[in-house]
Parts: sequence; structure tokens; C-alpha cells
Amino acid sequence: MNLEQVTPESAPIPVPVSTAPQVAFTGRRGPLFKLLLKVTLLTILTLGIYRFWGKVHIRRFFWHNIRLLGDPLEYTGTPMELFLGFLIVIAALIPLTMAYAGLEALALSAGQDKVLFAQIGYYTILFALIQIGFYRMWRYRLTRTSWRGIRVGQVGSSLHYMWRAMGWALLTVFTLGVAYPWMRVDLTRYRLNNNLFGSSRFNFEGLGKALLVPWLWVLAFSLLPWGVFIALNAELIKPMISSLAQGQVFTAESLPGSSGVILLTLAAPLLYLWFKVREFRYVAANTRFAETAFRSDIRTSAVIVAGLMTGFAFVFLIALVVIITLFAAVLGTVAEFVAPIISIIIIFMLGPILSYLIFRFELVGAVCRTLTLSDSEALAGAVQRSDEDPTYGEGLADAFDIGAV
Repeated sequence: MNLEQVTPESAPIPVPVSTAPQVAFTGRRGPLFKLLLKVTLLTILTLGIYRFWGKVHIRRFFWHNIRLLGDPLEYTGTPMELFLGFLIVIAALIPLTMAYAGLEALALSAGQDKVLFAQIGYYTILFALIQIGFYRMWRYRLTRTSWRGIRVGQVGSSLHYMWRAMGWALLTVFTLGVAYPWMRVDLTRYRLNNNLFGSSRFNFEGLGKALLVPWLWVLAFSLLPWGVFIALNAELIKPMISSLAQGQVFTAESLPGSSGVILLTLAAPLLYLWFKVREFRYVAANTRFAETAFRSDIRTSAVIVAGLMTGFAFVFLIALVVIITLFAAVLGTVAEFVAPIISIIIIFMLGPILSYLIFRFELVGAVCRTLTLSDSEALAGAVQRSDEDPTYGEGLADAFDIGAV
């Protein structure tokens, strides 16, 4: 039997296998804390103007520390774009607010029913503007995001999104909230189907009915207890309201079932959080980019833990403010005057820092750790597009304080 001689030159070269996770978050709290402290101090010293520069620095921190297939995302937005967008929208909102104040004054002289119509019209316009702000916010952030030199983007119409959102909001109100899953899925479909990576679009194939049962649990704990409570106490509620107007105080035992309603209502926010996590997982599982499928295994418990950690931090912050106030009361008049100022500064500085440093940091990390891709190589086939991006961004979103990062 002849054996072929294997030389080093003819031996197969092993192909290195990457053990890096598909999606990872590499941020550390130490550098983030220093950045947040700097941003907060400069925002105070500049009377809020530095907040636009601070937003850019914070986004660059998070974007750069999100690694997709080992390479970081890149954020290319500028502070002046945010600042310009904010000024444009504020210039538009001031006349709207003044017009509403004038109409309300005229309505007061015409009758209370006219005031109600003026308020409905004003808040309907605000709701419409907020929906436009949402869509333009997503578009701006996506167009300022790139990976391996290929830009992300969003097409579609913010006005079209606004009309869809307003229609679904009315339907949700008329159906006592039952239509909410269909609204969420339809608006998500419009957004994601208009999302681009390079020149290729994403595709979302979700159905509203898939989220109906989880949402009905939220409704059950939100509305049903109050419906039963009102039905049991219908004869007592009206005289109670009259007595409250006269200054009488009622305890939880004044009406049957009060304690149970309160306990069940407290469970509603946790159920809503559970629903939002399920919605995120469902959206990820039904989103495609070319041959790439997505999957998220994030758990509600991870979000709750992040929320509890943030809550404990805020309790500590409030306790610190209370201690300062009590200590000032012992020291005397001057300290009592200075203590509220110090307390406000502490809350204004440390509140946002704790929110970013604990909750948002944990949430981004949890999303990245639990997100997987079925065919990551399809992302490499994306081709850069050449359309124009918005020259300013997030004016409406920033004016209404929409969005976290």
C-alpha cells in the first residue's frame, strides 16, 4: 500500500473560527459615568445649551460599544443638526401655543362647551405632531448610523405615518383598547418595511392577532377591576364625590373592594412591561433582511431587575435629599434656604445619570446579549445607497422630549 507523503506545503490550512458573539455590548460604566457627569455639569453651566452636544457624545458611546459581528456601529450625527432642528420646531410651536391661548380665551367667553372643543383640537394637533416627531426621530437616527461604512436609513412619509397612527388611536379608543395590538403591528410594519441597510430594505411579516392574548391580560388587570369596582359601588360613588368636595376624607375601607382594585391595578404596569418584551421578541422573530432572520431571547425578568436597580438608586437619592433637608433644619435659617437649592441640583444632576448608568445601560446590554442572527453573511451583501439624508434632525422629538438616547 502506497502512502502519499504529506508535506507542510500540501497540508490543509486551518480556517480560524471566530468565537465572538454576533451582537455584543462592550460598554463599561466607569467611562460612561465620567461622560455623563461632564455632560450634566456643562449642561447646567450653559443653561441647557450643551445638552445637544451631550446627546451626541452619549450616542457615540453607546453606538461604538454595540458590536455587530465584531465591528462597532458608528454614529455620525452632529450637535448643530440637533440644535437647528430644535430651534426650527420651537419657532413653529410658539405660534401654535399662542393661537391656542387666544382661542381658549375666546371660548371661555362663549361657553364651557367651546373650551372643550378648543382643547380637543389643540391636543389632537399635538398628538399629530408627536407622531411626526417619532418618525422623523427614527429616520434621523438611522441615517446617522452606519456599520462597516454602510449607512442605515429610512424612507417613507412622516405624514403617512401620522395619519395611520391617528386612525389606529381612534379605533383603539372606540374598541376600549382591544385594537392596540393591531395598531402596534401595523405601525411597526410601516416603519420596518421602510428601513434600509445600504440599498436593501427590511421586511416585517407580523400579525396583530399574535399579540392579542398577551394584551388582553394587560387590559384585564387594567380595566376589569375598575369596572367591577364601579358596578359594586355605583350607589356610593356619587355621594362620596360630593362629600370629597366638602373636605371629607375617605379611607380604603370606605368602599368595598378598594384594596383589591389597588393591588390588581399595581400589577398592570408589570404586565404591560411583560407585553412590551413579548412584542419586542415577536417583532425580532418576524423581521427579515435578505436571508437574515433575527431572534431575541430577552426576558421580562432582566428588564424588571434593571428597573428595580434603578428604583433603589433613586430611593437612595431621595433619602440623601431628605437627610440634607433635616440637617439644614438643625443648622438654622441660612442652611434651610440653601438646602432646597442643593437638593434640586442633586436631583437634576444625579437623576439622569442614574437612569443612563443603570437602567439604559442594562437594557442595551440585555438586548445585545440575547439577539442572534440566522445568516449574518447576508449583511455583507448590502450595497451603499446614494440618496440624500435630512440636514437637521429630531426637532419635534426633542421639543416633546421623545426618546431616550
